[in-house]
Amino acid sequence: MDTADLHVLLFEAVEDGFLIAFAGSESLFSPAVRSVVSLDPWQRRWIAEERIWWISQDAISRLARCIPSLAEALDQWHQRSPRIEDDITSFYANIRPRAQRRVYIPRDIESAYRVLQLPPGAPAEDVTVARRALARQYHPDAGGGHTMMVSINLAADSILRWLHQTV
Repeated sequence: MDTADLHVLLFEAVEDGFLIAFAGSESLFSPAVRSVVSLDPWQRRWIAEERIWWISQDAISRLARCIPSLAEALDQWHQRSPRIEDDITSFYANIRPRAQRRVYIPRDIESAYRVLQLPPGAPAEDVTVARRALARQYHPDAGGGHTMMVSINLAADSILRWLHQTV
């Protein structure tokens, strides 16, 4: 198959395969298209609007053996230095922000947050940190009172129980 003058215009890795666009004379397209079409249907997809092929990861090396310019593009892609920034950017670009969910906090839980000097809705980790900090300050062995320590423990336990039920 003579595909030496066939050029790869686009070679882009996507989540589960590669996007590929070819350029060259019409006589070169036929052998290249035959090679692509010889792949199993689930390994290829023609995207007419973009005039590109999607080729699955497991079929790209087989296709590269048939099309030398594709083999070169694949080699260049393998030799690139991976950039974590690109992976992170592409990952976060596809995440849609969640709608804010309004959470009803019962009054007894709100008052428990006030005992621990936390804003209502603070996470469990903050509750544990606040409980320990207040325990150091108000524990009977540190000169605090028993009733204050009981109210701190009761507030922390009720908040943690409520957080566990709502999550």
